[in-house]
Amino acid sequence: MAEWFELTEQDRITTFYSKYTIQDFWLWWSDGNTNNYMEVRIRDYKLVVQIAKFLGLPYSICGIYVNNADDLKRVLKYTRDKTTIWFGIQPRKKNTNEWGEMKFGGKDSNVRGFKFLFVDIDRKIKNGEASNKDLQDCDIVANFLINRMNDAKWAKNYCKICSGNGVQLLFKLDEELVLPKLKFKSIEEYDKFRLRKVKKFYPETDEYFDILKNKLKQGIGAEMDKFVKQFKELNVMVDTSGFRLSGVGAIPFSKNFKYDGFRWRGVLEIKNEGKNEGLSDYIMSKEGLIRFTNNNNVFGKVLLAEENKIKKGVEFYNHPLVKLMLTCEFPEGYINNTLWFSMKILIRDCEIDTHSKEFIAFHTAIINKHKRSFSLNIPDKKFTFNPSVVNNYCIEHLIPPAFSLTNKNKFYNMCIGKIPFDCYKLEEEYKLSPETNIFTDISEFTYNLKENNITNNTKWVGQFINGCIKKYGMEKTKYYYDYLFKTLMQV
Repeated sequence: MAEWFELTEQDRITTFYSKYTIQDFWLWWSDGNTNNYMEVRIRDYKLVVQIAKFLGLPYSICGIYVNNADDLKRVLKYTRDKTTIWFGIQPRKKNTNEWGEMKFGGKDSNVRGFKFLFVDIDRKIKNGEASNKDLQDCDIVANFLINRMNDAKWAKNYCKICSGNGVQLLFKLDEELVLPKLKFKSIEEYDKFRLRKVKKFYPETDEYFDILKNKLKQGIGAEMDKFVKQFKELNVMVDTSGFRLSGVGAIPFSKNFKYDGFRWRGVLEIKNEGKNEGLSDYIMSKEGLIRFTNNNNVFGKVLLAEENKIKKGVEFYNHPLVKLMLTCEFPEGYINNTLWFSMKILIRDCEIDTHSKEFIAFHTAIINKHKRSFSLNIPDKKFTFNPSVVNNYCIEHLIPPAFSLTNKNKFYNMCIGKIPFDCYKLEEEYKLSPETNIFTDISEFTYNLKENNITNNTKWVGQFINGCIKKYGMEKTKYYYDYLFKTLMQV
């Protein structure tokens, strides 16, 4: 039988696209859960309003939102002959909009989390519609990516779509990376249309949110992009905009209007044979998440420090990470992807028997406490335990650091332990950059301090606390003072 890219479009529809229905695609994307809302992105706002009101569906300036196959069918029915439409790759949620209302929208703040790894394979040179050879090039690269993912056992659950002029892949994560809830601040601004000042709402900076939203692009996305660039003889590229948090893809069963005509989009393959076990862990670990080249020496060999090892027997429960997981409450969605991944590395390196009484008791206790599963698949040996990963997680969520903080620089006595938090009330504000995090802020600030000079340092620390309160708020600043200042400023 001919390959899909060798056929005319009509034969492609009959032979390949017709194998799957809108219902099939929706059930795969949503897992049959009506809590999963898909954004149908439509650029024509008048059309959005007209169709959404007619169908009684929620909408925003960016599109219409559906949570079942029937509504998706109805939106497709009334839009696909009028304009090109897309779908939001990741599930959407309501959040505070600029007017302070809880609404759906097309912004990053309206994305619930990462449920899919999306790869948009397109042409480098575009001269009109994609030729059969162009589509073949895209298919070759798509299959190489699927095979490499399969080597890591991450191709058990994916969808392959012809976007009309390219190929798109969606790999379903084994564990959704749920984004933290953002806080919003209101600012009075002059509205040129209303000719008066109005109150508008904007999300506050959240370091962990910003880290997560760039995970795909900076990690596995960068590796895939680099891998595809090796195919220099093919007219193929990865569109890296597809790794954006609120990115959109070609919605199957719709038309791609381009080049004075249109191409139908369709599902080429849906594979649903279990979980892509461990994919979420790898995405969350750090840079260089998976190597699509033959270089297996990703991080180099790092020995596990004696003080970080988990002891067997009754000493098991004295380990800082074990205590942390048993006693603390965590934001929904992250414990598996950071702390549990670190725990599994320790289980591997310390040769912990997962069938022992103490481990079974611990495993059962955290499942009951956190109301979620904790898989026991062991990470690849190229990943090593780093207490800073655990501490950074704690700091991001205002939890006391599990491990001792270390300062690699030479120690100087800056008398920080003798400086009270309330000293800020007598001082001016130290100006902090909105682009930096607390670690950079402290590092740049410490040049103002003098060894054994409590008068000078009290003045400067008071100003720095004021700057932190303005930038981070009182709660975070008090936490930083309690857990970071004494260690990181003594340099």
